[in-house]
Amino acid sequence: MKKMLIGGTIVAVLAVGGVVYFPSNIDSIIKAAVEEFGSGATKTQVTLSSVDISLDFGAASLNGFSMGNPAGFKTDKAMSFGKVSIKIDPASLTSDVIVIKEVVISGPDIT
Repeated sequence: MKKMLIGGTIVAVLAVGGVVYFPSNIDSIIKAAVEEFGSGATKTQVTLSSVDISLDFGAASLNGFSMGNPAGFKTDKAMSFGKVSIKIDPASLTSDVIVIKEVVISGPDIT
Protein backbone atom coordinates (compact mmCIF):
# COMPACT_ATOMS: atom_id res chain seq x y z
CA MET A 1 0.00 0.00 0.00
CA LYS A 2 2.87 2.35 0.86
CA LYS A 3 4.52 1.70 -2.52
CA MET A 4 1.26 2.51 -4.34
CA LEU A 5 0.98 5.80 -2.43
CA ILE A 6 4.57 6.76 -3.29
CA GLY A 7 4.04 5.75 -6.93
CA GLY A 8 0.81 7.78 -7.12
CA THR A 9 2.53 10.79 -5.61
CA ILE A 10 5.37 10.58 -8.14
CA VAL A 11 2.90 10.34 -11.04
CA ALA A 12 0.95 13.34 -9.70
CA VAL A 13 4.13 15.44 -9.31
CA LEU A 14 5.23 14.56 -12.85
CA ALA A 15 1.78 15.43 -14.24
CA VAL A 16 1.76 18.82 -12.51
CA GLY A 17 5.32 19.45 -13.66
CA GLY A 18 4.33 18.64 -17.24
CA VAL A 19 1.33 20.97 -17.09
CA VAL A 20 3.58 23.79 -15.88
CA TYR A 21 6.57 22.99 -18.14
CA PHE A 22 4.78 22.45 -21.48
CA PRO A 23 2.96 25.79 -21.89
CA SER A 24 5.93 27.84 -20.71
CA ASN A 25 8.30 26.08 -23.14
CA ILE A 26 6.00 25.31 -26.07
CA ASP A 27 7.81 27.74 -28.41
CA SER A 28 11.19 26.07 -27.97
CA ILE A 29 9.62 22.58 -28.12
CA ILE A 30 7.91 23.36 -31.45
CA LYS A 31 11.08 24.99 -32.86
CA ALA A 32 13.20 21.96 -31.99
CA ALA A 33 10.58 19.55 -33.40
CA VAL A 34 10.26 21.43 -36.72
CA GLU A 35 14.04 21.57 -37.15
CA GLU A 36 14.62 17.93 -36.19
CA PHE A 37 11.72 16.24 -37.95
CA GLY A 38 11.73 18.65 -40.92
CA SER A 39 15.42 17.97 -41.51
CA GLY A 40 14.87 14.23 -41.20
CA ALA A 41 11.87 14.18 -43.52
CA THR A 42 13.45 16.31 -46.24
CA LYS A 43 17.05 15.08 -45.82
CA THR A 44 18.08 18.75 -45.83
CA GLN A 45 18.77 21.32 -43.16
CA VAL A 46 15.59 22.96 -41.84
CA THR A 47 15.98 25.97 -39.53
CA LEU A 48 13.70 28.42 -37.74
CA SER A 49 14.65 31.72 -36.14
CA SER A 50 11.80 31.60 -33.63
CA VAL A 51 8.31 30.31 -32.89
CA ASP A 52 5.53 32.26 -31.18
CA ILE A 53 2.55 30.26 -29.91
CA SER A 54 -0.35 31.80 -28.03
CA LEU A 55 -2.69 29.02 -26.88
CA ASP A 56 -5.08 31.50 -25.26
CA PHE A 57 -5.65 33.47 -28.46
CA GLY A 58 -5.34 30.62 -30.97
CA ALA A 59 -2.40 32.21 -32.77
CA ALA A 60 0.91 30.78 -33.93
CA SER A 61 3.77 31.97 -36.09
CA LEU A 62 6.95 30.43 -37.45
CA ASN A 63 9.60 33.09 -38.06
CA GLY A 64 12.66 32.83 -40.28
CA PHE A 65 11.92 29.40 -41.78
CA SER A 66 14.55 28.03 -44.16
CA MET A 67 14.83 24.66 -45.89
CA GLY A 68 18.06 23.74 -47.63
CA ASN A 69 18.47 22.05 -50.98
CA PRO A 70 19.66 18.45 -51.28
CA ALA A 71 23.19 17.78 -52.50
CA GLY A 72 23.70 18.46 -56.18
CA PHE A 73 21.60 21.63 -56.41
CA LYS A 74 23.24 24.96 -57.21
CA THR A 75 21.47 27.08 -54.58
CA ASP A 76 21.91 26.51 -50.88
CA LYS A 77 18.19 26.73 -50.02
CA ALA A 78 15.04 25.36 -51.60
CA MET A 79 12.70 27.75 -49.82
CA SER A 80 12.41 30.24 -47.03
CA PHE A 81 9.68 32.34 -45.46
CA GLY A 82 10.00 35.45 -43.36
CA LYS A 83 6.93 34.54 -41.34
CA VAL A 84 4.11 32.01 -41.51
CA SER A 85 1.26 32.74 -39.13
CA ILE A 86 -2.14 31.23 -38.43
CA LYS A 87 -5.10 32.26 -36.30
CA ILE A 88 -7.80 29.82 -35.28
CA ASP A 89 -10.92 29.99 -33.15
CA PRO A 90 -9.78 28.40 -29.85
CA ALA A 91 -13.35 27.34 -29.03
CA SER A 92 -13.41 25.21 -32.18
CA LEU A 93 -10.54 22.98 -30.99
CA THR A 94 -12.97 20.74 -29.11
CA SER A 95 -15.42 20.48 -32.02
CA ASP A 96 -15.39 18.29 -35.12
CA VAL A 97 -14.51 21.27 -37.33
CA ILE A 98 -11.57 23.56 -36.49
CA VAL A 99 -12.22 27.12 -37.65
CA ILE A 100 -9.18 28.78 -39.26
CA LYS A 101 -9.59 32.54 -39.25
CA GLU A 102 -6.37 33.57 -41.01
CA VAL A 103 -3.25 32.17 -42.66
CA VAL A 104 -0.47 34.60 -43.66
CA ILE A 105 2.77 33.74 -45.45
CA SER A 106 5.11 36.70 -45.72
CA GLY A 107 8.44 36.94 -47.48
CA PRO A 108 8.27 33.68 -49.45
CA ASP A 109 11.40 32.78 -51.43
CA ILE A 110 11.07 29.53 -53.35
CA THR A 111 13.78 28.29 -55.70
